[in-house]
Amino acid sequence: HKDRVRRVMFAPDGRTAFSAASDSRVIEWDVETGQNIHTYVGHLATVYAVVNLPNNRILSGSSDGTIRIWDTINGAQIQRLDGHINIVYTVALSPDGRQALSGGQDRQVILWDLETGQPIYTFSGHADGIRGVAFSPDGKTALSTSRDTTLILWDLETGQAIRTFNGHDDVVWGVAFSPDGKTALSGSWDGTLILWDIET
Repeated sequence: HKDRVRRVMFAPDGRTAFSAASDSRVIEWDVETGQNIHTYVGHLATVYAVVNLPNNRILSGSSDGTIRIWDTINGAQIQRLDGHINIVYTVALSPDGRQALSGGQDRQVILWDLETGQPIYTFSGHADGIRGVAFSPDGKTALSTSRDTTLILWDLETGQAIRTFNGHDDVVWGVAFSPDGKTALSGSWDGTLILWDIET
């Protein structure tokens, strides 16, 4: 890379790894040899997010406002998803691998159908940019975090907000559901972690 590396992840088989960077590229690496296998070129600005998809694909989100799906066999771009009008900071894959969530500086969370590449719902409710998204283990709800210091729980079947969680004093970046989906953990620039009861 020629600029800051923003995200890293392993492929499911552990034999390769991916890095996303401010040079607008995603690079796939051979873990054993350290060699560059593919350089994924297409984004026009910083790539902030990358996740594995089923069937030898990855999905990336960029500050160019786009999300792109790539073929890891040949390194080619398969699809471009347009819906955000500003930086895409975060992406997540649904438990069944058929949908994705993205969040950006435009304050929108978008639920995508990965078969069609079309938005299912666009969620609005945050007062500032989105920094984190996560699916619940059953794939029926999702959480988003924001610069506005809140988390919002969304119903993915209706597109409606279920509740807002307040407690942090600064940007909320990290979020994860517990394996049973009953609690969630968030991390903030205020230096704290909060464990939330999703039911209440």
